[in-house]
Amino acid sequence: MNNPIALQDDLDLLHAAVTAAAELVMGYYQRDPKSWKKNDVSPVSEADLASDKLLNDMLLKDRPDYGWLSEETEDNQDRLSCESVWVVDPIDGTNAFLQGKPDFTVCAGLVREGQAVAGVIVNPVHKQTFTAVLGGGAWLNGERLEEPKPSALTEARYLGRRNVMKPDHWRQSPPVAKPDYVGSLAYQLCLVAMGKWDAAISVSGLHEWDIAAAGLILTESGCVLTDQMGEVIRYNAALPVIDGMIAAGPALHADIRRDLIPKCTGAS
Repeated sequence: MNNPIALQDDLDLLHAAVTAAAELVMGYYQRDPKSWKKNDVSPVSEADLASDKLLNDMLLKDRPDYGWLSEETEDNQDRLSCESVWVVDPIDGTNAFLQGKPDFTVCAGLVREGQAVAGVIVNPVHKQTFTAVLGGGAWLNGERLEEPKPSALTEARYLGRRNVMKPDHWRQSPPVAKPDYVGSLAYQLCLVAMGKWDAAISVSGLHEWDIAAAGLILTESGCVLTDQMGEVIRYNAALPVIDGMIAAGPALHADIRRDLIPKCTGAS
């Protein structure tokens, strides 16, 4: 049963765990933590691993029958047989974190039957805590987020990598010369949910932990999230990779989906 009341205990646990992990991460922020490159050349730091361990300890201690999927934990396919799965990014935006920039987040969501049903994201520098449960709306620091105002395709403010606005990605001219960029994909979705930006687009492969919690916050604010093909995103796949994303209010999402030319991608 997925309703806001039934999910409250899980949300409370998520809130406690993500808040504690964010406080831990701030102990490393701008203090030159040890870092190195993973096999895919993406960065990881001692703060990522410490946050991952804390989240694992807190979330699985009280829910030992739940599965676990995290960027910083070797994947265990046992999660595929679990009804409920924690999907975690201990630090989303590690590059920004290591560079001393404020736009990184700590993210954790709960997935059931392929659908995100609860999520918490904390940006500890900006002191922002985003929460959502399925059917219960999206909240920022205890204030409900309302559906952002509609925006025209050529007047909208976009978040994404520069390659998103290459002419060969669009059936007509790209709507803007270049988008703005925020290193945390989860925070991109939260900024759209807040109405600070109108849309976030990716034509690169993403991982489930990038957007599971944030995607719920976005959709509970009244926006729409799909992959770049316009398909509904399902979670806890054997290969937890998502083919890009389009995140925007309903009308703008439809306009982007109409004009964007999807590209075949792999995980980045």
